[in-house]
Order: sequence, then structure tokens, then C-alpha cells
Amino acid sequence: MGKVILITGSETLLGRKLIEKNLAAGNKVIAPVISRDENSGEPQKNNLLVLPWNKSSIISSRTVIREGMRIFRSIDEAILVYSENKTNEQLSDFSTSEIDEAIESSIHGTVYLTRELLKIMEGDSAKVLSFALTRKNRHTGSPMEKGFLGFFRSFADAVISDEGAPYRCAFTSDVTDMDSYALFINNILNEKPEKGDGQWLDYREKKNLFSSLPVIPRKPDTI
Repeated sequence: MGKVILITGSETLLGRKLIEKNLAAGNKVIAPVISRDENSGEPQKNNLLVLPWNKSSIISSRTVIREGMRIFRSIDEAILVYSENKTNEQLSDFSTSEIDEAIESSIHGTVYLTRELLKIMEGDSAKVLSFALTRKNRHTGSPMEKGFLGFFRSFADAVISDEGAPYRCAFTSDVTDMDSYALFINNILNEKPEKGDGQWLDYREKKNLFSSLPVIPRKPDTI
């Protein structure tokens, strides 16, 4: 019997690969898509449920969880994928309203959705909450983007450091092959190795899940 998995970042290649592989494995996928129009949702297609997500709205995050639960009856796993923001290189190029909008989208959305997921997962050892990013974004010259990436990294680190259920981990990699990275993530989440709980896992090409698990220090990158 397949699982129900919520996957963000469908606008990224990693997010799309994760969605594709989970659907191919017979899992049901809830895919929140960035939208400010709450009436723009797409109908359920087979095992894929696409829902509009206004990342700056707590109500929208709650609606994503509620609708996913209503249609699929459960959310077994969640993978929150970091999505690069389209920001100006120079901070002085931002208007005040653009700064506010970028912060609401990049920070509020991650916090709101994580909070709502923990409400339905906390205390259940069968559930999984994970985060994923690629390190290629660290070379951006935009101070805003570096700040958002740094926040995501630090926030994910704090969330997975909490003891107790659900199973929590985070993934990082500098590979360009998102297909193999997505496969690695899915393999880890299927196996849920004890050593990986509460840890950052670094994917490198051809890493064997059943060899030494690629656990890395809590601060693996200089963002």
C-alpha cells in the first residue's frame, strides 16, 4: 500500500523529480504550488493532488494540510524542498514592498507549513518530516537570497534536532544530477535508518545507502 507524501518545491528540478519518483512507486503526492489565488487549484489527477499555496498566509498553509487530509485521509511524509528566489543582486534595488513580499514568501511559508505538519505528525514514529536543499545556491551574490537560504538551513537544523517522533532528517548535496539525488532521498525515507534520525545527510554520486550512512556535522556548509 502506497504512502501519502507532501512535497514542496514543484517549481524546482529536485521537487519535480521527487514527485515523479513517488508517483511511479505508487505513492500519493500532495504538491502545494505557489499561488496567491486560492481559487486556482487543479483537480486531483490519479494519485497527484495539486493545491494552491499562498506561502505568506497561515490560512493557506492550513488549507493545504486540511485538503490533503480530506482527500487522501492521511499525510505520512513531507519533504520540504528549498526553492531559490528570484531576487535582485543588490539590496538597494529592492523596494520596501518587495522586501516584505520576499520575506513573507520565503520565510513565512516554510515556518507555517512546518508548524501545521508537526501538529498532525508529532508523537507518531511512523511519520517522516524532512528538508532538502542543493548547495549550488550558496554562490549567489544576492544578500537576500543568501539570507533566505541561510534561514532555511538553520530552521531545518533546529526542527530536526528536536527529539521524539516523527522521524526527522535533512538532505544536502552539490550534485547536478537531481534524478539520482531524488532517488537517494526516497531510499533513505523508505528505510528510515536509525542513524539518520535527526541528522543532515549529504548525497554524493553513487553513494550506497547500505554502506556507511553519510551523516555530516550539524553545520555542513558555509552559506
